[in-house]
Amino acid sequence: MIAQLLQDKVALVTGANRGIGAAVAKVFAGHGAVVAVNYNRSREPAEQVVSAITTAGGRAIACQADVTDREQVERMVRDIVSTCGRLDVLVNNARPIPMSFTSYLTTDMQEIEARVVAELRAIDACCRSVFPLMKEQGGGRIINVSTIAARQAQAAAMTAAYSVAKAAMEGLSRVIAMEFAPYGIIVNVVAPGLVLTERVKSRRSPEELERLAAGTPLRQLASPEDVAGAILLFALDEARFVTGQYIYASGGTIMS
Repeated sequence: MIAQLLQDKVALVTGANRGIGAAVAKVFAGHGAVVAVNYNRSREPAEQVVSAITTAGGRAIACQADVTDREQVERMVRDIVSTCGRLDVLVNNARPIPMSFTSYLTTDMQEIEARVVAELRAIDACCRSVFPLMKEQGGGRIINVSTIAARQAQAAAMTAAYSVAKAAMEGLSRVIAMEFAPYGIIVNVVAPGLVLTERVKSRRSPEELERLAAGTPLRQLASPEDVAGAILLFALDEARFVTGQYIYASGGTIMS
């Protein structure tokens, strides 16, 4: 029997209707958490994640909000607390703007600015919205999902605007970690490398994926569940003395 590491916890996972977010929701629910599965426009995939969790014996609800809109996020948090009684963990995973695969020289400043602003608004809206509640509860966990492309030039080569936006988010995460720490609110960042989501599989050939996997020390690429496992570490009560930190979930592609 799997240990219930998040028993009686309530977690909000943004952008949880697919990919890494969906995997996090399922892993958290598998460890006993009640999970709020956030989505913006695509309700059906979110309901499918909820159904998968409840079918497996877990507890989950779907909750709609554009995470760049503070009012919508605050409404979502109120609804979660009204339904579940509390909120212990926030995973900021949503991607406010779909990723584009362009180099710096083919990306104009307007796109970079738009992505940076959207990324920061999402983190800001979610963190500010949960802060009063977590403060009153005596603590909480916030895990922000980044990318190794924010720190590795090669990985950022064709994701210029996205990489810049995530680098800005990491800077804001450190500021939030410092200011939230006195209230027992732990803030950390997990940065995946290439993850085998359905979107990635559809864009790259099996041969290319095999070559990329061979270039990692572990000789494999991450599944969404692999990244969810790293995020789980920061959600645990046992991680209460770890804040403002950064974990690469890259199969050893980057070692610090």
